[in-house]
Amino acid sequence: MIRDLFFERNKKIDFKKERNYISGSAESNDEEISYFIWNKKYRTGGESPTDYYKRISQCLANNPDTLRVLKTAVDTLLTDKEKEYLSQNFAPNDSPQGYLDPENIGNTIYDIMATHSFLPAGRIQYTIGTKRENTTMSNCFVMPDVPDNMEGIMKILSDAAMTMKAGGGVGYYFGKLRPRYAPTITTIGSSSGPVSFMKIFDSMCQTIESAGGRRGAQIAILPVWHPDVLDFIVAKRGSLNNSLTNFNISVGVTDKFMEALEAGEDWDLVFPNYEDYKEQYDEHWSNIDKIEDWVDLLGVPSEKALKVYKTLPARELWDAVLKNAYDFAEPGVVFLDKINENSPLNYTEFIHATNPCVTGDTLVETTEGRIPIKNLVGRTNCKVYCMKDNSKLVISTAKDIRLTRKLAPLFFIKTESTQLTCTPDHKIFVKKAGYIKAEELSLNDSILIKKNGDLYFTQEKITFLSPLGVTADVYDMEVPEHHNFLANGMVIHNCGEQPLPGYGSCNLGHINLTKIVDKPFQSSSVGVDTTLLKLLTIVGVVYLDHILDINHYPLEEQKDYELSTRVIGLGVTGVGDMLAMLMVKYGEDDSANIIDFVTRVIRDTAYFTSAILALHLGSYPKFNFEEFSNTKYAKENLTDNHTIFNSDGILDKGTNLLDVIRKCGLRNGRLLTIAPTGTTSLVANNISSGIEPIFDLLMKRTVIIDGLKDEKKDIIIPDYAVLVYKEVTGIDLLQETDAENIPDYFSCSNQLYTAAHIRIQSIMQQYIDGSISKTINVPTLLPFEDFKNIYTFAYKNGLKGITTFRMNPNFTGILQSAKEEKVEVKSQETIGETKKAPDICKSIRFKEKGENNENVYINITYDEVTKKPLEIFATLPKRSGETSGKFSYKLYFERKNQWDVICRLISLGMRSDISLVEIKKQLEKATFSTFDLSSVLLKVLNKFTSISDYKDETSPTADKDAKESISIVAYDEGNKELCPSCKVGTLIRKDGCKVCNNCSYSPCD
Repeated sequence: MIRDLFFERNKKIDFKKERNYISGSAESNDEEISYFIWNKKYRTGGESPTDYYKRISQCLANNPDTLRVLKTAVDTLLTDKEKEYLSQNFAPNDSPQGYLDPENIGNTIYDIMATHSFLPAGRIQYTIGTKRENTTMSNCFVMPDVPDNMEGIMKILSDAAMTMKAGGGVGYYFGKLRPRYAPTITTIGSSSGPVSFMKIFDSMCQTIESAGGRRGAQIAILPVWHPDVLDFIVAKRGSLNNSLTNFNISVGVTDKFMEALEAGEDWDLVFPNYEDYKEQYDEHWSNIDKIEDWVDLLGVPSEKALKVYKTLPARELWDAVLKNAYDFAEPGVVFLDKINENSPLNYTEFIHATNPCVTGDTLVETTEGRIPIKNLVGRTNCKVYCMKDNSKLVISTAKDIRLTRKLAPLFFIKTESTQLTCTPDHKIFVKKAGYIKAEELSLNDSILIKKNGDLYFTQEKITFLSPLGVTADVYDMEVPEHHNFLANGMVIHNCGEQPLPGYGSCNLGHINLTKIVDKPFQSSSVGVDTTLLKLLTIVGVVYLDHILDINHYPLEEQKDYELSTRVIGLGVTGVGDMLAMLMVKYGEDDSANIIDFVTRVIRDTAYFTSAILALHLGSYPKFNFEEFSNTKYAKENLTDNHTIFNSDGILDKGTNLLDVIRKCGLRNGRLLTIAPTGTTSLVANNISSGIEPIFDLLMKRTVIIDGLKDEKKDIIIPDYAVLVYKEVTGIDLLQETDAENIPDYFSCSNQLYTAAHIRIQSIMQQYIDGSISKTINVPTLLPFEDFKNIYTFAYKNGLKGITTFRMNPNFTGILQSAKEEKVEVKSQETIGETKKAPDICKSIRFKEKGENNENVYINITYDEVTKKPLEIFATLPKRSGETSGKFSYKLYFERKNQWDVICRLISLGMRSDISLVEIKKQLEKATFSTFDLSSVLLKVLNKFTSISDYKDETSPTADKDAKESISIVAYDEGNKELCPSCKVGTLIRKDGCKVCNNCSYSPCD
């Protein structure tokens, strides 16, 4: 049976002997976290483990129609070889050829559940098959935007209470509420602002929690333009504030804000001018998605449509958000314009598509010549000219070229040689000023123009500006990385996106990736079981789709939305443990390749399965192939040829997935979501949670014994992969006192560079059509300046949002390290843990002059995310070995050894979190001589205080002779001998001795 395969095949591990988990053990007790969580949260009526697994699998096993479609999907999507493999290894013992035959399929699904290979979300495990008919199986719901009137607020409050009573979490958008102290219209008084109303929702949640015994979960979002955003940022401050304890809060950040931040511009905190436009406000504001929509609706300049409550530097607001996150882990940051960028449902969820746009006859500069933008609609590989670094002409690939709005108001711009008709809010690049809205341009502005046939930009003065007073259909496109294109020769900005609608919900299930590892911790055969991964994906999609039909929805609006879009959230868990079992380090190249492959297999299999479900059971009601096929997600993910179909099935191998969906339809509007899996992963033998790396080899979890009495206790938990490692190798890492003996692929969450976290998330996000939930654990000693760079790096890598957690005196996490030493916050003067530099990292090279005007090269490598220096190398000039006009190897290598030692010690200090200020103080105390490296290093280090300052092109400290490069730790190839000193260059023969061609090291020393 499958259970035998999972527990014993190719592993020779007796898991039952090592741990008494709930899957079949009669000795489970409250000291085991898996049993404790199962018994406390999911077990019902004293059921046995066998009864429990039957209960959560019976929704499929007892439904003949669903089983028939499930078997069709497996037979169609797997090759003959894969089906033979399943028959030999997965079939019930009494029917070797019938692993999915009607009489045995129930046993197969049972075994998938009993081995924790597919994990339904906690709400499903708690509810399904019980008498809890008024409890929802959805984890969370999104409410419509909280409206700016008391009746609407109370309606949302009531709906949220009913949702929480049924067991669902709730998310709210508070951006529609008037700011604090803003005057009311119908009464004499003023508004109390969004934060005050959040306190009402918080009290309601606390009441529902007390009644139901389950902690309520609420998420609040306030947009970055709202006048109360500064109060919102500090609304929660851990033990210092103890407010809004039933809320997680996030600031909704827009692309426009990030552009202002990068450009060093001011940022206006605004709200609609509802006093002068009361009628329009009452009728339209509650249905408007973006603040720009309000301006477009009125058709007046933004200074009339909006009231500016405060203006401050964008950097000041950004630092306020991140400083509170640094000290108190909130607010999170949600990039609103990224959220729907890859959603295959954005054609039906976008109520108002109001991007800045141009008219259809606008000529776009392509490699094929100038083509009207309306003739490019639907093109997936269109090469267009655009601008890089505010001056350079480059070629990039345009995406999502589309009709964005019908009958939009128009604005006209004319220069000496060209003209452009666009919407008033479209941004045009102005020399020395950056991107400016068309309606805000002046006749004094000079804009960049590329004349037809030219290979460079010229400047031209604007000769005429005017709104046209007419409307027309308008178009736009996206140009990743550069975010601009040439329209009639002018450099203009590309488009953005809109936020999500209300009443959606999360219906979740997770594939346990530790189960697809073939021969864990055995380097002779590293790989994943692709056939098993496909089977679990098929079962997961069919299972979650069926949940939609049997679920309880607290509100009729929620049921209508879910059944019209049939959104599910199939995800994964155990990513960190899987990578460790494959002996690769989280975030490095091998792990990135594995994650890319696994996620692509899941994406392909999930969409094929949904197409087969649609063929037999029907597509979701809002499905429209023409609009679906034009979404960015469909174009980037579903147009390649995929090869997972069986040649004997209803579809041929190599069929384009989008063609399959055209023929069959699609059952589910969205399919994939990577959610946090805290307690769900604990029940599955404490595998690493969701997409996260291993938290620690040994952890302490605080669990609630009785919520009403506030009784808690701590349980010590080993990581799952650590126990598997002990079974395979005989080595107990929990007894290892020397960190050097612990394999680096067991690097835990706060030991990894933040780039590793972001890299894995950005790879998975390419293929995930929903959201990804991830928390980046950062070291307590990480300086705030380095912490800020994490968020900018996340935005530039296309993440939809980011949450960080830094252990500090204000609070500790639910999950903690169980090491004997206590967690301490070390002072900045204390030497921290020495980090290991990654194999590949960026560097900056400085060129200085030595005694005889010879070149001295100083190379500083740094963390690409934090910009913190990691290592420094110096190349000693060859003439430093000369004395009386003759070269002396002895003298040369004596001086070189001195340089090497100094560089190594400084590098050690850099990786031990010693600040550059302290390092420079020590160098200043040196007695300088011509050949003393201290003087050369000090000269370089005095030019900047951090790599991030140096990287700022506007910084006066930037060195024109400094160059950026990539330092790569090379490996021996053929007869090349890697330099043992710098580990970059190779040893070559020179003057009868081997000398490094990079750092001049020689073994002749």
